[in-house]
Amino acid sequence: MWIPDLPTDGSPLFHQILAALERAIRDGGLKAGERLPPQRALARTLGVSVGTVTRAYEEADRRGLTLGHVGRGTYIAHAQETDSARLAGPLVDLSMNVPPMVAAERVLMEAWGKVRRRSQFAKVLNYGPVEGLPEQRQLMSAWLTHTAGVDAIDPTRIVITNGAQGAMDLAFSTLCKAGDVILVEELTFSGMKAIAQYRGYSLAPVAMDDEGIVPDALLAVAQATGARVLYTMPTLQNPTARTLTLTRRQELIKVARQLAITIVEDDVYAAYVDRQDAPPPLVNLAPDITYYVSGLSKSLAPGLRTGFVAAPSTEAAARVAVGLRLCAHSTQTMGLLIAQQAIEDGSAEQILKENRKLLRTRGSAIRTALNLRPGPLESMSPHVWLPATQADATRLEAQLLSENVRITDISAPVVDSSRGCGLRFCVGAPRRDADFERAVGAIQRVVNQPPDLSLRAAI
Repeated sequence: MWIPDLPTDGSPLFHQILAALERAIRDGGLKAGERLPPQRALARTLGVSVGTVTRAYEEADRRGLTLGHVGRGTYIAHAQETDSARLAGPLVDLSMNVPPMVAAERVLMEAWGKVRRRSQFAKVLNYGPVEGLPEQRQLMSAWLTHTAGVDAIDPTRIVITNGAQGAMDLAFSTLCKAGDVILVEELTFSGMKAIAQYRGYSLAPVAMDDEGIVPDALLAVAQATGARVLYTMPTLQNPTARTLTLTRRQELIKVARQLAITIVEDDVYAAYVDRQDAPPPLVNLAPDITYYVSGLSKSLAPGLRTGFVAAPSTEAAARVAVGLRLCAHSTQTMGLLIAQQAIEDGSAEQILKENRKLLRTRGSAIRTALNLRPGPLESMSPHVWLPATQADATRLEAQLLSENVRITDISAPVVDSSRGCGLRFCVGAPRRDADFERAVGAIQRVVNQPPDLSLRAAI
């Protein structure tokens, strides 16, 4: 059985095990196809926790050093397997905008062990208050201040929901009825399109530029349609990754006040932006006309199903809570308790820190492959946008799929087909670095084809 020789340099134990594994592979001590010892057996031999060994094995798998087979164990990857990862292999999905899950799987597993010992555990097995427990609403208020720069919000204005998508639906159900028109960016979140289709709303696209939604265009479309609700994602907008400057935000709010427009601000990606570089959220600038929506699915883990909407007043929050009671009786509790544990003990901050680092590295690789330069704050985005004609976007999407790389359907964010088009690449979903690197290689090959076949992007 392989037993690593661990140094006593003070580095985390899982780092030491991983480094020893890399050395053994490099020096020939571990050969391709050789089986590693079971995690429990190695943990017992080294006198460390199973979680420590599991973390090292998971990282080795993510780097493509090993291959895990359920029921058979973990093996050193064959050279041809690691080499061919750049050329062929299973489908790599860059279509789902989810955070990397390696950190969350490891850290939240540890948090779950603590959750079971919490005094609240038995309480959350039953129905709770519709809008969430008071201490949890207070915690979410503090989390938003810490991660998104939101001014302290009275917890009575916060309703905890089943994901940010649920928060969006509740906000619009409070503000709109079937047949109403909602103003949106001309390229918008596909979930907004789904809500509109299901609830019978009409979407009025507003022109964007390199900064995001254009205030003059907002004024013109609102006057032409009579719409009085705006859905916008001002920070790392999905799909374009654009961020409104402070000046642009102030101009947008001026138009909203002029026409009595209520804003639904979707800020799910704000946690990835360095606070010193980020403009304040719209809710800070216009709290009386803004419903602020966010959640933990894009920053920590989708399975927590924890979202929240901060309404302009306690009375408005109560109306949102009525909608929540009608559709779900109350917010979910178990995922929320796990999130609470992770936030309180620092695990959530650890996950967010690791995710930020990985996403920025991967985003840089994608942009290099696409010959793109990031705009302000775009280097922090978990998604990369390539403007393109519809014909070029369709061709590139098909060529990448032939290379076993899937990207977001080109029609997903388009509100009006006569307006802009492009391709969205989501960098968080691939679990293994080797798979992601294979996708980057495929993108480079497709983009750098001879001129008659290459992508002619309107950048």
